[in-house]
Amino acid sequence: MTSSDGPEIESMQNSLLEGFLQDLSKYSATYRQLDYEPALTDHLYVVGKRVRNGEQTWTKLDLMDVIRWKRLHSLGKRISQSAPELEQSLNEALTAGDGEDRVGALCRMQGFGPVLASAILTLTWPDSYGFLDYHSWAALRALGFDVSERQFSGGGFTVSEFLRFLKMVRQLADQAGSSPAQIADSLYAFDYVNRKHKRP
Repeated sequence: MTSSDGPEIESMQNSLLEGFLQDLSKYSATYRQLDYEPALTDHLYVVGKRVRNGEQTWTKLDLMDVIRWKRLHSLGKRISQSAPELEQSLNEALTAGDGEDRVGALCRMQGFGPVLASAILTLTWPDSYGFLDYHSWAALRALGFDVSERQFSGGGFTVSEFLRFLKMVRQLADQAGSSPAQIADSLYAFDYVNRKHKRP
């Protein structure tokens, strides 16, 4: 790449990002169409709202539903066989301060990691968090954000990567007058649409 290519590529990425933000409602609608269990999605957001309002706490059964919702099947056995104190630890972790403290407290729990933590946080506080996965991460990279390339997997993210992801989706949410949860869902749909169009 020559030195003159830099600004042109940057300009292309800027227009791609602008297009993404302008078409946010379209990508959000696409994401809803991709939801294979909308009733489960609605149920888990209701649970999250009740937790947020102090009306209930997350249970192990709820966690198994979250694992099914986000197809994190490899975590199912670890969570189902976890210690009885899991529920107490989880709900205590959610009382930590927003951001690094809360994310760190969740990710230190046995069987948890950034992907499952992001799902619980998004369900509980969709106005502050978004779901982290391979697709949303790949979309950020395609839109010009400085994130490392990753191979497809259900996890493998670090806590620092989750915190960077969180910062980026919050910035995009501020720009778009949206929520981090909607931004993350739309990023997923953006990656899905791009990959579908690239297929031979």
